[in-house]
Amino acid sequence: MPSEPVDVGLRRVYERHLDLLVAEELECNERFLRWFLEQCFGPIDVQPSGVRVVVGHVDDMEGNSQNAGEDDLLVEARLESGDSLVVLIENKIDAVLQPRQIDRYVARARRHITDRNASAATVAAVAPQSYLERHRDDLQGSTVISVEQMARELEDQASGSSPEIGARLRWRAARLTHLETVRSQPAASYQPTVELRDWLIAAIHRRDHTIDPDPGSMRTSSTSWLSLRDPSSVWFKVGHDCVDIYLSEALPAGVSKETALADLGLPEGFVDTTDSKKNPILRFGYQPLQSIDELWQDGPVDEARLHQLVDACVRACAWVRVANTLRADGLKSV
Repeated sequence: MPSEPVDVGLRRVYERHLDLLVAEELECNERFLRWFLEQCFGPIDVQPSGVRVVVGHVDDMEGNSQNAGEDDLLVEARLESGDSLVVLIENKIDAVLQPRQIDRYVARARRHITDRNASAATVAAVAPQSYLERHRDDLQGSTVISVEQMARELEDQASGSSPEIGARLRWRAARLTHLETVRSQPAASYQPTVELRDWLIAAIHRRDHTIDPDPGSMRTSSTSWLSLRDPSSVWFKVGHDCVDIYLSEALPAGVSKETALADLGLPEGFVDTTDSKKNPILRFGYQPLQSIDELWQDGPVDEARLHQLVDACVRACAWVRVANTLRADGLKSV
C-alpha cells in the first residue's frame, strides 16, 4: 500500500542539507550504512562494527600536495573482520563541479590506502539522477549513487519497521526526493547580473578574442563567478574581486607547480596560495563577497577596478597557455 505524500515543508535547499541528511543516516542507521558500503565496494560478508562520519572534512594531505582539499563527507567504517573502509563523498544538487574535482578526490582516496592503512577507499558522488546523467563524463572514477536510490532504500526499511520508525524513514525519503524538486525549477535571470556578465565578456574579448568565457556562468542574482570554457582552469570570481588559476588543471601531467613557477614566474600581480578547499592556485586580488547589486546596481560602478580584473584575467589566460607547453623537465616545448 503506497504511503501518503509527505509535506516536508522545505522551500529552499542547499547541498549542506544533503550533507547532513546523508551523514546522519550513515552514522545512525546500520542497515543504511551497510547498503551504502555495498554500493561502493560490492557485497560485504561481515557486519560493520563502527563508523565515523565527518562533515566538511579538510584533508591537508601533509602540506602542499596538489591532492589537498575538502571532502563533503568522510566515512570511515570498521568491519568485524578488522578491515577498514573509507568513502570520500561529494554531494551535489545542481552546483557545477570544480576543474578535475573528482580526480582530486580519487587521489586523496588512494592516499588513505597507501599512507593511512585503509583496507579499501573509494569516491562516491551523491546527487539526483538527472544530475548524474548530465555529468556522467565528469564523474568518471567515482561510484555514483542517486538520491532516488537512497530514498527507495529508506522506503524499503520503513515498510518493515514500527509505525514510529517507519514515519521517520518515509519523511526522510520524501525529503531526499524533494531536494531535486525544489532546485529543478530554473532560477530567473537577474538583469543586473546579465548586464555585468555581458560587460565583462565584451571587455575580455576586446583584449583577447580567443578567450572563451561561459555566458551561462553568470545569470542569477546569486551567481557572481564568470568561468571560462577556454582556458577552463581560470576562474573570474567577480563577487570576490579576484581571478584564480587552478594549477591542478592548468599544468600538464608531470609538471609541478615549482617547475612551472621556476620557468615562468608568477603572472603580474598574482600570488601563490590556496583556495578555501586547499586547492593550489595563483590568485590576483580578493576581498569579502560582494553582491551583484553592490558591484553593479546600488552605487557608482568602479569601472577602473573591473578593468584591472579583466586585465588580470587576460594575463592569467596567457600564463596558462604558455604553462600548457611545459614538459616535465621544465623546458618549454618546441
